[in-house]
Amino acid sequence: MVVMSNLQADLPEKDLNVQALAGESHESFVEHRFVFEAVPGERVPVAGSVPLPDDRRYPAIIFLYGIGMEMDFPHEIAHAMTEAGFAIFVMEQYGRGERHVDRGAVLAEIATLRKRLSLTILETRRLVDVLQSRPDIDPEHIYLWGASFGAMTGAASMAYDQRIRAGVFTAAAGDLPRIAAGSPRLDDADGIRWQRGIARILAEILRPFDPIRHVGSISPRPVLFQNAKQDEIFPPETVKALHDAAGQPKEIRWFESPHSRPPREIIEMVVEDGLSWLREQM
Repeated sequence: MVVMSNLQADLPEKDLNVQALAGESHESFVEHRFVFEAVPGERVPVAGSVPLPDDRRYPAIIFLYGIGMEMDFPHEIAHAMTEAGFAIFVMEQYGRGERHVDRGAVLAEIATLRKRLSLTILETRRLVDVLQSRPDIDPEHIYLWGASFGAMTGAASMAYDQRIRAGVFTAAAGDLPRIAAGSPRLDDADGIRWQRGIARILAEILRPFDPIRHVGSISPRPVLFQNAKQDEIFPPETVKALHDAAGQPKEIRWFESPHSRPPREIIEMVVEDGLSWLREQM
């Protein structure tokens, strides 16, 4: 089992068994797909989009998606990111897409979620290894962008990997017990399978991964928090708790949006805001 202390340590060099898959050319970028192994036998698919022309090294964004998303979801924003001069790489997280795990009893689902958390942190750091070895990526300009669950796992990934220069955390919060106690989503019987009591137990089990415990270690590297004013999942005090736990430099911005299913114009606004901020960090 991968434990948090191992995820915080320096990672030894290892053969990640990178295997290139078929890609596809678009008007302004080239799509690269490959798999690698951070843990022996655990193949991690990755979808990457690199700007054209392909005769230079580009800054790269590792995008960590939310808990219910899959690897191909951010494809619609690849054009915006490559037009801005960034390559973007999205790995399939454990339990999603090609790495799907059948749902089981509550305890089995908790175990799956814990494994997803630990593997996402480890695999993000190993993806940095892969990107730094690519001839089309600038190894000194690798950034992280996480959305919701991806932002919360991204906080730990970035905290213990100094090679990630800056991070954008969209719709994130901290203090898992307070989230479990106060999330409006848990009042919706159809919105989540676990009841509030189970969620509180889950929060205690997952406490070592709570982003509020790790986000402070990112400083002095800069972070941008993008938050939803009408967030129906995270209580506002848990959003503020994560902000307060982060060191400087940090910026905090709010958007007129719900957490889930934001309007397309809000997505475009958030993406452009994050890209503009990242360009300022270069």
